[in-house]
Amino acid sequence: MAYDSLYNQYPSVATTDATPTTLATLPLPISGTTAIVEACYGMRSGNNCAQTKKRAIIRNVSGTLTVASLSTLDALAGDAGLLTASGTIIVSGTNIIIQGTGIAATNITWSPCIAFRIF
Repeated sequence: MAYDSLYNQYPSVATTDATPTTLATLPLPISGTTAIVEACYGMRSGNNCAQTKKRAIIRNVSGTLTVASLSTLDALAGDAGLLTASGTIIVSGTNIIIQGTGIAATNITWSPCIAFRIF
């Protein structure tokens, strides 16, 4: 039996530098495969925005998560300077972590949206 989630928006998270920051955490059941698509929208002052979209397949075998596949769907920016900001999908323990990496000395407010299906 599969579990589906439509795109869910998670609370906004601010970054002020180029340090990877957790934007959302999704715990997974003990076993199964998860297909996930995340879109991270970043906004900085002056109404400049960026979007990154990633897709991943995550396997959970007896509590050990591995990223079986990860691809970038697109990276867009209203300001070329924001193209160095990025979002990604990693695993930690039994959690899928959505991370945003900002830009040095730049305030960016991230709004992650995530859709997933657990098989």
